[in-house]
Amino acid sequence: MKHNFSMVSLLLGIPLFIAFVLIITIGAYWYRYAEKSYNKNLKTIREIYITNAENYSKYTIENLIKQIKEDEKGTIENKKTILANNVNRAFNYLYQLYRNDKGAFEKLAFFYLSEATFKSNNISFYVIDKSGRMVFNPFYNKPLNVKLTKLTSTDNKKPFLKLIEASKDKDFGMYRQKWPYNWNFLSKQDLGRDGLTCFVKFRPMHWLIIGRYELEPVIYQLKQKWVRQLSLYRYGKHNHGYIFVIELSKEPSNDCFGIELVNPNMPNNVNKCLNLNKSDYVGFFYRKKYLNDIMNKGYSFVKYYYKLPQTDKKVMKISYIKLFKEWNWLIGTGIYISDMNFTLAAKRQEALEEFNSIKRTIAGIMLFTLGLLGLAYVLLSNFVERKISHVFKSFEQALNRSEYLDESKLKIKQLRWVTKNLNKAIKRFKEYEKGFLVSFVSVLEARDIYTKGHSQRVAYYAKRIAKAIGLDEKMQEKIYKAGLLHDIGKIGIPDNILLKPGRLTQNEYNIIKYHSLLSYEILKRLEHFKDLAEPVKHHHEKCDGSGYPDGLTCKELCIEARILAIADIFDALTTTRPYRKAFSPHEAIEILKKEKIDQELLEKVEDVLIESFKTKHKTIAEFMSEQIDNIRSEIFKTDYMTGLLYITAFINKIREFISKNEPFVIIGINIKGISKINYLFSTEAGNTLITETAEVIKTLSKDKCISSRAYADVFYVACSLKENQKIDCMDRFSKEKLKNAIKERLAPNNKCKFTSKNNECITEYIDFKIYCVEYPKDGSTAEELIYLIEENL
Repeated sequence: MKHNFSMVSLLLGIPLFIAFVLIITIGAYWYRYAEKSYNKNLKTIREIYITNAENYSKYTIENLIKQIKEDEKGTIENKKTILANNVNRAFNYLYQLYRNDKGAFEKLAFFYLSEATFKSNNISFYVIDKSGRMVFNPFYNKPLNVKLTKLTSTDNKKPFLKLIEASKDKDFGMYRQKWPYNWNFLSKQDLGRDGLTCFVKFRPMHWLIIGRYELEPVIYQLKQKWVRQLSLYRYGKHNHGYIFVIELSKEPSNDCFGIELVNPNMPNNVNKCLNLNKSDYVGFFYRKKYLNDIMNKGYSFVKYYYKLPQTDKKVMKISYIKLFKEWNWLIGTGIYISDMNFTLAAKRQEALEEFNSIKRTIAGIMLFTLGLLGLAYVLLSNFVERKISHVFKSFEQALNRSEYLDESKLKIKQLRWVTKNLNKAIKRFKEYEKGFLVSFVSVLEARDIYTKGHSQRVAYYAKRIAKAIGLDEKMQEKIYKAGLLHDIGKIGIPDNILLKPGRLTQNEYNIIKYHSLLSYEILKRLEHFKDLAEPVKHHHEKCDGSGYPDGLTCKELCIEARILAIADIFDALTTTRPYRKAFSPHEAIEILKKEKIDQELLEKVEDVLIESFKTKHKTIAEFMSEQIDNIRSEIFKTDYMTGLLYITAFINKIREFISKNEPFVIIGINIKGISKINYLFSTEAGNTLITETAEVIKTLSKDKCISSRAYADVFYVACSLKENQKIDCMDRFSKEKLKNAIKERLAPNNKCKFTSKNNECITEYIDFKIYCVEYPKDGSTAEELIYLIEENL
């Protein structure tokens, strides 16, 4: 017979027992524990100090390398700005020169570029043609017959070919490249000089004007700057901390693997070769050790004996060295163990005083009762907390599995009472969960109103099928939830596909098919629903492997997925859709028999499906009113940027004109030089010109005219004509009218909205090409008329 202990008995019994035991053992145990902790703390403190010192050394070096990199990056970015400004200045000057005097342009241009080169310390100018041949070199006046695009730099790149290729897509570019050391020997492919190259396309002469900023003197000055700064860097106890720098040799050897650039501790070694076979006084070849680490992993921690700063004493040192690859520098620092021992001595004294305090405390063991009661309280609290935690952990697990807690396993009355109330909470949660899922799915289906109620019906049919084939209640609930959530992934399908009023393209259908994968990815990340992820993912699989997303066969599919497949297709067939009426349940069963689903399972549940259809409240999909449907259709026909028709919708309108045999004219309007406007004034200015042109066309497209944005900067306007309207329509869209209307919008009251760097107004560059065709005079089909316009635009 089970006996239930009360919480009061439990709380009184345990403290009494502990009081008698602990009064004997606590004194001896406490002393041994304190002594052990003291020794352990000494060791731990030393390890912590060594670790902190190593981390500080590492942080110091990596922070310095970061500062050097940022300094180099900032310097180069500054040089890029300087170079870009000089190249743009040269371009603008040459462009003005070309416009003023084309005859003497080349001679004057070369004189200007030569002067600009020799007046600058590091910037030089060159000109190459579009085939890659040198047109102008300020340092070499003889004709160059070398094809520059074939030259390969020391880093196996073709810098001039890159410039030519880049200029095909853009008018301006900036690159960091290696160039020739000597232009007289280009054929020897001696490209190895680091620098910044900036080009700008000079269209009138089919040239690339190239500006070159030499970086080698810049990097050299940076190196000298950091050598001076690092030589002065000090930190730590008695300023013993310093930075040392070694520049690795290009061809390292044992006698000279690098040059010492910075070593405040041994200044006589600066600018001298370092011998790899150098050892400390105990014979350890520390340079070989850290160089080997550097070559393998880029950094090294090494311990060795080294001279203490300002003395001749050799002490243990722990150094951190890292390779700064960009400059081929080894940068290092370290700590001396003697400095660390000085600090550790103070900590050791603190620990000893703490240990002595513990021993004095033990002498007052007579006050153990207070500690005993406190300890008893802690133990009792932990016990109760574990028990309660166990109950709530079990509650969490049961909640995830939608199961109830087993009250019979608990002997403590209070915990049984808590468990009973938690079971009530689980019951309410299951009710709330079901209602929430139904509401949540209804909200999702409101987005695709053609399938309203689909998920609820699929869940109902799936649960009835599961019950009919003998699956337990837990599995039935699982399949019901899977049915509710099987299309949750449609939330990730774009509206322009999910809500498209017409037939989907193959690619759009392929995107729709992703909804099962999206459902899977959503559910597997939710602890409470992750066991539903797999059947939901495979509810569109076929028994012959022709389904999606994984192409599994029936033998590879779980029973839940096969049930969902049948329920999903059955509801789709028995529900009215925009393109067809609903099939009767008997008709749906006959269609299902021809589908590539689990036919053995279908045979077992035919009657269940028919009965379920009759007993379940039938939800008919609600369709949008004709007015809303028309609005949505118009959205799919309209260019978002301008509000004009897409070209496909425009062509359909043209075909309607032709079917009525109405005479009409199509006017093609092309904005000329939009690329140049984008270049001179910004893409924002170009886009504004396009939208303002569209607004003008809308204003002029009155009466029986329709307008379209064919693509980018081309527009079409179709106007129905009568005999006496022909001249008026042609005049309405004249070039001058368009230009004047646009100028009024972009420069109202002579206040220009967009100006170039040369203070030119955008209105000076606005121009149009216009061409008209007439039906039936110029063509008999929409395609023929559009083709004629395209040819002439």
